[in-house]
Parts: sequence; C-alpha cells; structure tokens
Amino acid sequence: MIVGETGVGKGVLARWLHEQSDRSNGPLVNLGCAGRDAEYLENELFGYEKLSNGVVTRKAGLFETASGGTVFLDDVIELSSNLQAHLVEMLETGLVRRLGSSRQRPVDVRIVIATNENLAELSGYVHAPLWQRLLTFEIPALRNRPEDISALTEDLLQRLCRGTVTPELSKTAKRALRNHPWPGNIRELKNVLERAIIYSGGRPEILPQDLIFDRLRSNA
Repeated sequence: MIVGETGVGKGVLARWLHEQSDRSNGPLVNLGCAGRDAEYLENELFGYEKLSNGVVTRKAGLFETASGGTVFLDDVIELSSNLQAHLVEMLETGLVRRLGSSRQRPVDVRIVIATNENLAELSGYVHAPLWQRLLTFEIPALRNRPEDISALTEDLLQRLCRGTVTPELSKTAKRALRNHPWPGNIRELKNVLERAIIYSGGRPEILPQDLIFDRLRSNA
C-alpha cells in the first residue's frame, strides 16, 4: 500500500515497483476506484458471465488479464468491506471466480494499492485481514522535503524538453521553487515547469516571472 497526498507520485512509485520486480515482463494494469460503485469495481476486478436472451456474455476481470504482472488500485478506500474480503480470498487461494460463474480460475498477480488518506485513520476503512497482508510505503508531501525539489526539477525539465535544449533555472527562480508550499506536490511542480518553458519563450534561462503558481491552491 502506497500512502500520500494527491500529486506526490503514488502512481510513479507503483510503476517503479513493477518495473524493478520479477514481474516486469508482465502487464501493469491501473484502475482508479474513486467515484466507482461496488458493482462496477467487482465486475472490473473479477469479471462476469451473464445470460441474456439465451446469449452468454463473458468478460475477464483485471486480475485475470494482469496475471503474471501487477494490478494498481488507486483510491482503494472506495473498496467496500465485501470487495476487500473477496480480494483477501483471492490472495490466499490464487483463484478468482467471475460473477455469475461457478468456475474458479487461477491467477498470479501482485496488488499495489494507493490512498491519499492519513495512515493513522486507515485502519477504520481497510479490512483487517487485508491490512495484515500489506507492506506500506508512505510518501512525504513535497513541502516536507524541500531538499528534493532541485533534483526533481532537473529531472522533470529534462523529460519535458526531451529532444530540445533544456533551459536552466536562475538562482532566484530556484529560490522561488524552494519557498513555494506545493499544495499540489510533484504534479503541481510539473505543471509549473511546463508553463515556465512556454513563458520563457525559448530563452536559455527560466526566470521567476516565468513561474506561474496557482494562487488559489497556494493559499488553500
């Protein structure tokens, strides 16, 4: 389980964990759980078989299609207790049963889940048997690790300018980035740098006036 505020890079860490594992040649499948009802999530994860007008419709769930790889579930707090219990059963047995089917199918999948909820409050939402099987990573907010801003900025600029000349940041621009509270974390940093590249107009140096912060989010 990866815990951290919105924008800290939970999806990036999930991909890195997959790529560094012995499952890297298998699929990485993502599913955002926010705003999804329990029926939709169960259908997506476990699949289904439905009989309508004499015709059987079959759909494999993500656990089947990602077998040999990783399933990344974002906003896992949206999973109902019943669905979490099914997830624990799958982890214990290595079998899934599509909704409407009596057949159990073997799967071999790693589950990475993420939430932006406070770690201390999660025990009230996460099913105890599932909690006991979790290895937890907590990603600090960017404002709590200002020493990382310089390296993150350099990496993001290189990625954003791939194939073109990467501009440098002036000393005052670096200071402005370091002093910003970053309510949107790394996602906000990326957006600020994308705009800065445009506003710099091709200059070899990014200046403070090129850094346009979201005032509403900054004052929140």
